[in-house]
Amino acid sequence: MSKLFVYRGIRIRKFHLHIYGFYQFIWFIPFLVGAGCYGYFVLYPYFQLNSQSDWLATLFQVLPLLGILVGGFFVVYFLSRLSYSRNGFFSRVRERRNLANMIVENCFFTLKKRKGNSTSGRPAAKDKMKFPRIYYRNKKNLISIFLPMDGNKNQEKYMKMGTFLEDMFLADNMGILNHKGFVEYRLLSNVEASRLKVTDMKATKESVLLMRGVSWKFNSDPHLLIGGGTGGGKTFTMMSIILALLPVAEVEICDPKDADLSTLSRLPVFEGKVFTGLGILGCLRRGVDDMVKRYKIMKESPKFKMGKNYSYYDIPPKFIVIDEWAAFMTELETMENGYKLLQEANGYMTQLILKARQAGIFIILAMQRPDGQYIQTALRDNFMFRMSVGKLSDVGYDMIFGDVNKDKHFKTKDVKGHGYLGKGGTLAQEFYSAFVPKDFDFAEAYSSYESQVSLDLAEIELSVSEKKDLLKEMEKNRLATNE
Repeated sequence: MSKLFVYRGIRIRKFHLHIYGFYQFIWFIPFLVGAGCYGYFVLYPYFQLNSQSDWLATLFQVLPLLGILVGGFFVVYFLSRLSYSRNGFFSRVRERRNLANMIVENCFFTLKKRKGNSTSGRPAAKDKMKFPRIYYRNKKNLISIFLPMDGNKNQEKYMKMGTFLEDMFLADNMGILNHKGFVEYRLLSNVEASRLKVTDMKATKESVLLMRGVSWKFNSDPHLLIGGGTGGGKTFTMMSIILALLPVAEVEICDPKDADLSTLSRLPVFEGKVFTGLGILGCLRRGVDDMVKRYKIMKESPKFKMGKNYSYYDIPPKFIVIDEWAAFMTELETMENGYKLLQEANGYMTQLILKARQAGIFIILAMQRPDGQYIQTALRDNFMFRMSVGKLSDVGYDMIFGDVNKDKHFKTKDVKGHGYLGKGGTLAQEFYSAFVPKDFDFAEAYSSYESQVSLDLAEIELSVSEKKDLLKEMEKNRLATNE
């Protein structure tokens, strides 16, 4: 029965052109009733008893009536504007009105001819405007617009309206769904209302909450690529994610620029976990070694099952955070044996990106622009979760979010932490990183942790041949899982 009766929302009709004013009038009715009661119970008896009263006394009697009407007008206007600005009832009413206006302005309607009155010889009445079957639904700021796919003259236009609807509703296009007889555009509005405070970000062993209803599920979408220009809030975004991960994961930080993140080495919780210069190369090397040792623990576990990952064996995740990978590549190029060092660094990064997911090791890589000059395109494509913060060029957005978003209209807002995020190969959605109050101190927040969650791997020793065998086995498991 559910397939026989599908609720698509409110059908947009011609009367929606005036619906905003209609609802304002409905809200104004109580004031009209109040004015009528005052006129009937106060003014009417007054004029009967004082038919020849002076104009000043009459004015004082009429002023309350004018006050009710004028005051009511301003109350209704203010409340409707407040509702609209807060994305309330009148915001949804205006969205329906805008859809009706879109139908008229773009001539999506058809005209139904009316016959004239043959007996009187009078001309035909005005042609009747017939609106198409366009439906609107708004549920918790997720707007669904259903457009008919019934072979009508506008069908091709309907299939290319994603950017148009984004701009019209000031919302973010979440994708298109095809239904029988309809195409559905899903638009997310009022995204900023889902923004979290930095202290509200929480993480589990499989995901981290970024906004209300939006999480990075690193267990299924491994590795995070962050792009963003200077001053856009990229560093604060990374520090917020690190803070959320500390209760459940081991976090190592690589800062090639020896800037903000490198200062965290002074804190006890990051002792021996922050690296600069060639120390970053050592961090990546140990990351590969830890990956193999973790796999050995999993393989030798009594509850070993093919295809299970780190969370099944209660192994804590580990994150390697790298700020400005391009700066690290440039630094290696200037060193003696620079080419060899570059090959070594790219080799470690490749192994971690392709194989470390099962062992619970994940990369968070930040770059101003993920240019193929510094990170191989094939490797960049294996970052299954992408994020931009601040303003990027069109080319930068293409590099991060791929061809699937080439027609997306990326909007820039003067709000620190505003950007976009999405899984690889899907439409990006608008994003706000956690809000950081001016008086919030990251160093103080990090200092509340004495040490990190970690897995003791010091006693596990691997021969060269054993390490090679385990790496080959991990590669086979990766290929089998991808298939």
